[in-house]
Amino acid sequence: MQNPYSSKPTTITNIKDEATDIRLFQLAGGVNFEHGQFMMVGIPGYGEAPFDVCSDNREKRYLEVCIRKAGDLTEKIFTLAVGDKLDLRGPYGHGFPPLAKLPTKNVLMLGGGTGFITLRSIIKEFIRNRKLDEFDVQVYYGARNRSCLLFTDEYADWQKRVKLNLVLEKKEVGLSCDIGLITDLFTLKQPRNKNLTVIMCGPPVMYKFALQKVKALGVPDENIFLSLERRMFCGQGVCEHCGVGPKYVCKDGPVFTYAEAKMLPGAF
Repeated sequence: MQNPYSSKPTTITNIKDEATDIRLFQLAGGVNFEHGQFMMVGIPGYGEAPFDVCSDNREKRYLEVCIRKAGDLTEKIFTLAVGDKLDLRGPYGHGFPPLAKLPTKNVLMLGGGTGFITLRSIIKEFIRNRKLDEFDVQVYYGARNRSCLLFTDEYADWQKRVKLNLVLEKKEVGLSCDIGLITDLFTLKQPRNKNLTVIMCGPPVMYKFALQKVKALGVPDENIFLSLERRMFCGQGVCEHCGVGPKYVCKDGPVFTYAEAKMLPGAF
């Protein structure tokens, strides 16, 4: 029987700076994953941590994870170069439903801060999958400033398929976007359609206020999908570090419907 905690060394094939202290790592060999699932990425002697897979979920040659430098492990990862190796295990968790099976074909996605990383693979499928052409997709993305924006060189391609709305907390010279918080986009760039399915990824403080805006639109709780952030170590629901009420974010999530999440004490 295979050890569920065993990892596999994987070669780094490309590294790209995305934002301040955030890099996109391309790793050899693709994995079958659901949008919103995560991989445990590690280095012997430094530990491991969870990172969402943000590449195309049909890509077989490689997978991509976007990593923010924020501790001993990630600082060590940032010293690595193309050709070096990282240990991987996964994918883990319960992701978003298949896009073709979303409750409605009018989709509003909200991404705040590094939570936007998770949405990249979803956007890539909307671009690639011709069976999803009937879906109307609008994206709200909020960040602190220009230096925090992720995947900026991909926006022009995305805009051919989805409506991307950016909002920064402060005005930036030479950048055309709205100023404020992600919740301000509900007034500045009102959702184009009713009968929405909503996908949300961001910090808990974003959910608290964004959910108020979403519910004001009359979106049913079961049509709202969100990814919870918690400290995850084992990925198996064994260590219990990511417990929220009776659920474990690593195993039962990280994606929940709002109908499920609102019943979990301390979820937001």
